[in-house]
Amino acid sequence: ADLLNLAWWSSAAAWSLLQQLLYALTLQLSFQADDTFADGNELKETSCVTKQTQYYFSNNSRSYSNLIDCSNCSRFYHAQRLANTNLLFVVAEKLTCSQCDRSKLIQAEVRSDGPDQCEEVLKPRYRKGPEDCFDYNAAENTSDCGGGTTLTSSFSILLALQFFLLSWTANLNLFPWASSL
Repeated sequence: ADLLNLAWWSSAAAWSLLQQLLYALTLQLSFQADDTFADGNELKETSCVTKQTQYYFSNNSRSYSNLIDCSNCSRFYHAQRLANTNLLFVVAEKLTCSQCDRSKLIQAEVRSDGPDQCEEVLKPRYRKGPEDCFDYNAAENTSDCGGGTTLTSSFSILLALQFFLLSWTANLNLFPWASSL
């Protein structure tokens, strides 16, 4: 008998819509709280630029030899690529005097402030564009270009969800599993 009563249906629908409104407001307030929390903690700008020394051995030759000449002594070194590997074998004479530079070769990354961004903007680097324009390619699929996507809900799913909420709030036993909730 309650199933056919229009007043009952309208009050159940109003209650269900009120619940959904309260859930939506609660969700919106929680997002606003997160935004204000994020605004309070302003992030400080820090540089993530690092310097790393790179040593290059040309691909043209398999070996290289040179003599480092200090004031009264000299030091000979030889570098040779090992076949079928990416290894480089380096041999150097023992240092016989203390006048040669003994600086260590460090390849580890070191934090750096990097270049001054204000100066970099004043002297922009020249970037040469391609000789041919690549505005069209026959193999490119342009059917989806310029289109946006939105999340749309199905009317039947929303109606089924509304009916489920109505039956659940009214304690109707239309669904056998609804009474266990």
